[in-house]
Amino acid sequence: LRRDGRIVHAEAFTWRRKNLADAAASVAERLRAAAAASGSSAVDVVAYGLGGVLVRLAAQAHGASPLLGNVVTLASPHRGTALALLGLPAIRDLRPGSSFLDDLVRGEKLPTQTHVAAIASPFDAVVFPFDLAYWPGAFNVTVERVGHCSMLYSERVYTLIAENLDV
Repeated sequence: LRRDGRIVHAEAFTWRRKNLADAAASVAERLRAAAAASGSSAVDVVAYGLGGVLVRLAAQAHGASPLLGNVVTLASPHRGTALALLGLPAIRDLRPGSSFLDDLVRGEKLPTQTHVAAIASPFDAVVFPFDLAYWPGAFNVTVERVGHCSMLYSERVYTLIAENLDV
């Protein structure tokens, strides 16, 4: 993205130590900081994995919706993941059909100024079944032969990211 002339603010989250609501509040603050640093009222977002769910929650519950320009998520468990059925405390809210995810969908209104794309793959061994990475109401894209981690390195996925940021 930088090579293509975009201003990039990369963030990593230690969400395992927080509940998802606290992590989403942190995402909202970082979105506010990125908008202020860029001098723009809204910023484009590319979110990977759980980051996509946290961006949704930041928009819905922490007032970050007006800050969102275009949003692209990669391998995000928007509707959960079967891995959460293992009972790991850090991801228990990501069980398909959980009250957390039901509340997220029920309370969500996609901002009209925001183009939202969710990229998923049937080769994803973390978010499975892969259609759980589809964001209800978004432009959902399936890429073949790209795993969860390889989303970050795939030229095809990068092309999709760039196209959806330029909408």
